[in-house]
Amino acid sequence: MLRIQMRLILILTFIFSILLTLSYAAENVTSDGVLKFSPAFNKNLSIIFNQIKDTLGEREITKSVAEQQMIIVKGEEISIMEQELLSSAKKKYPILNSVKAITAKSVHLEELLKSKKVIILVGGPNKNSITEQITKKDLIFNNTARSNSFLVKSTTLRSGQTVVIFSDLRGYKNIKMQARHKSPLVTLGLSPDYVPLVASAISSALLLLWPNILIISGTFLKVYSAGFLKSKAKEKTSIEEVAEHANKFGFTIRLKEILGLLIATLVYGIAVSYAFTGLEVDFEILFYAIIFAGALFSLRTVIRFLFERFFKLKSVFSLWKEGCGICLVSAVLGNTLQTTGYELEEANTENQKKLALMKFSITFITMLLAVIIFFINLESPDKILQVFIAIASGLAFTEVIPIAPMPGAAIKKWNLWVWCIIFILIVATYFLINFYL
Repeated sequence: MLRIQMRLILILTFIFSILLTLSYAAENVTSDGVLKFSPAFNKNLSIIFNQIKDTLGEREITKSVAEQQMIIVKGEEISIMEQELLSSAKKKYPILNSVKAITAKSVHLEELLKSKKVIILVGGPNKNSITEQITKKDLIFNNTARSNSFLVKSTTLRSGQTVVIFSDLRGYKNIKMQARHKSPLVTLGLSPDYVPLVASAISSALLLLWPNILIISGTFLKVYSAGFLKSKAKEKTSIEEVAEHANKFGFTIRLKEILGLLIATLVYGIAVSYAFTGLEVDFEILFYAIIFAGALFSLRTVIRFLFERFFKLKSVFSLWKEGCGICLVSAVLGNTLQTTGYELEEANTENQKKLALMKFSITFITMLLAVIIFFINLESPDKILQVFIAIASGLAFTEVIPIAPMPGAAIKKWNLWVWCIIFILIVATYFLINFYL
C-alpha cells in the first residue's frame, strides 16, 4: 500500500511539473516561437535599434552594411534563455541574421573598439568577459529595455561607436562560478563547458573506488600497513556508536551526531564557497554557504525525526571522514558533491522500505526547494539565492548517485523505477539550473 501511494505521489508531482513548465512556456512565447515581451520592452528595443541605424547613418540597414559594420559577441557562459533572447531579436529584426557572430574568448576588447563596428554583446558581466570589461568603464547606458527577467542596454562611446548588451538579470546580479574555469581539468585541455559533467563522473568514481584507493595509497606511501588500511576501508560505523546520547534538561542529545553535522556543514559550506570564488575567498559567500548548508542539514534532520516518530524508525546522521575529502576534491575538480555524511539506519529488514521512502522524501524536498528558489532568482536575482540553489541542488544531486553510502543506493534497491525517474529528473534539473538555464 505504501509503495502504491509513493508511486501515485511521484506521478502526480511529475505531471504537475510538466503542466507548470508548459504554462510558463505558453505565457512567455508567441505562436511563431518568439519570446513574448511587454509593450514597454518592445518600444525600448525599437529605440535601441533606431539608435543603431542612426549610428550607421542608414535608416534602412542593408545586408552588406550589417555584415561589415556590426558584430555579435556571445559570452562564454550565456544561458539557454539568453540564446533565446538573441534568437527572438533576430526574428523581430531579420537583418541580425546577416551579422557575424563570434565568442568573447576569441577576441580582445581593443580589437572591437578599433573596428568602429556596432558591438552587440550577448550575456551580462558574469557571462561575457567583453561585457565585463565594458561595464568596468563606468559608461552611462542611455537606453534600457527590460521585460520580466530580460534586459537590453545600449550606449554610444565617445568615438561614436554603439554598444548593445543582451542579457538576463542574472548576468548582472549573480556571480560567476570560478571553480569550473580554474579546474585542473581545464589545464589538461578540457573545455569549462564540460568540466561539471566530467568532474561529477570522476568524483562518483572516487565514491566507488575509495576503499581500494586507500589501500593503494598506503602501499605507495607506506604510512600504514596495507592490512590495516584494508580493514579501515571496509569498516562500517554502527548506529549504536553514533546514537550514544546524553540527557540535558529533559532532552535527548546525540552529541556525536551533532558534532558530525557541524563538521559536515563546515566542510560542505567551504567546498561550495570555493566553487564560486576559488581561492579568492569572499567571506560573505562563505558565510551564507555555511549558514545555508547548516539550515538544510537541520531541515533534513527534522524531516528524518518526523519519519522516525511516525513510522517507528531509528536512524542517525553519520559523518563520513573520507567523504569530506572527496567533497573537497570534487570542488577543486569543478563540481562540488555533498559526500560529507549520510543517514545510518538500524539493520532491520522490515523497515527498509520505510527508510528508503524517508531518504527519497528528503532528497525530493531538497531539490524542490532548489527549484523554487531558482524561479525566484530568475525574477529577482541575487548571489545569495544563487548560493542556496547550489547548496540545495548539490545535496539532492549527490544523493541520487546509486553508490553506497549515498541514499541513491537504498532508493534503487527499494524501487528501481522510482530511482530511475528521480535520477533523471534531479540530475537534469541540477545541471540546468546551475549551468545552462
